[in-house]
Amino acid sequence: MLEKEYPHRKAFKKLLEEQFVFEEYPDGSANYSFVRELRNSVVHRVYDITSAAHVEGDLLLVIAPPSVTNRGGSKIYQGLGYYLLEVIAKCESVIGPVIARHLSEVGLLSASVEPDQAVDEAKESIEASHAMPPWAKELAFGSLDQVDFTEVRLAQIDALVRILNTNGLQEGSIQQGAPSAGGEKRCRK
Repeated sequence: MLEKEYPHRKAFKKLLEEQFVFEEYPDGSANYSFVRELRNSVVHRVYDITSAAHVEGDLLLVIAPPSVTNRGGSKIYQGLGYYLLEVIAKCESVIGPVIARHLSEVGLLSASVEPDQAVDEAKESIEASHAMPPWAKELAFGSLDQVDFTEVRLAQIDALVRILNTNGLQEGSIQQGAPSAGGEKRCRK
């Protein structure tokens, strides 16, 4: 959403930086820059993110770097947590909801559907399906006039917004019985 081709990238970045703040880390721009440069350090500059870790039970707790620099080494960004899991938890708590809010604000979660276009797209999708046997395709073609494509679009939008507002890390921890990624407890072994 920050690519040059995306027409609303400036509005998205502004909202992201406004919302990417935490009690102990109030500078949203610096917080975003830390995460971006940490990612770039791992992907482009071969930073070994697993070079330091602690073990708590069966869980490997990777220690996040206390700071990262930009590619040129001219700027330093302070870390967002002691463990990488804390950094990820902070990202998970903000980024999905920010995307959902932004998409709504710029009107990309619109339920408006052109019926003829929706039917044509559905026909193309059915025809292109490699999984549907011919008899199922015939049934699907015959049922298209009964489909309320506006309701389908609303259900898709609702599902997307629910996913974006779900903190996957927190959900996974609850389901797996894993320790919280909130960083309340630090294991220093």
